[in-house]
Amino acid sequence: MRLVIIFVVSFFVVQQSAYAGVIEVLSGHNGITIKEYNSDPNTLLYDVSNLSGQDIHAFGVSSNTYAGEMDNEFNDNTFTTFHGWTATQLSRSDWFTAIGYFQSSNEGYDLSFQTLFGNDNYINWYQLAPENGAVGISELELIGKFGIKSADASSEFIAFNEFNQVIDYSSTSQVKVPEPSTLAIFALGMMGLASRRFKKQA
Repeated sequence: MRLVIIFVVSFFVVQQSAYAGVIEVLSGHNGITIKEYNSDPNTLLYDVSNLSGQDIHAFGVSSNTYAGEMDNEFNDNTFTTFHGWTATQLSRSDWFTAIGYFQSSNEGYDLSFQTLFGNDNYINWYQLAPENGAVGISELELIGKFGIKSADASSEFIAFNEFNQVIDYSSTSQVKVPEPSTLAIFALGMMGLASRRFKKQA
């Protein structure tokens, strides 16, 4: 009987520790990291670590898990307990509509869904709402304040500051594209090298 009790307790502890472990780490290019882990079998939480030097006022994490029907503009399956923040899920078409709001503040960036999130289908979106006392994410690590129910691990993230400018992203795609002035300078430099080489040959 004692052996049975020990086995049951051990099994329970192992199961709980499996759910508490980090299952994926999304690392950005500018100091932001999002750790994903299960607090229980049906809840995926995001721990946000911010070493970028700028406060995060909005961020999105891609996923292939549908969060359910919308209720009063937001759904219950994407959630946050961080004061003054909202949580919802955006589809590819939702992102296409919303991106115009951010694109004007990010000239030279390719913010298309495919570039940022590849073959994923949804964005779990968290954003600071204009409430008294609400603040951006500046902590070294903010634990367990954002999440989604019944979801698999996510793939990529992108984060914005209070001016809707990109702070960081995890995608390995070339998000930032050369500005026209940069391309012009590069072209002039190549022409100068070609001219110099031609003169030497002459």
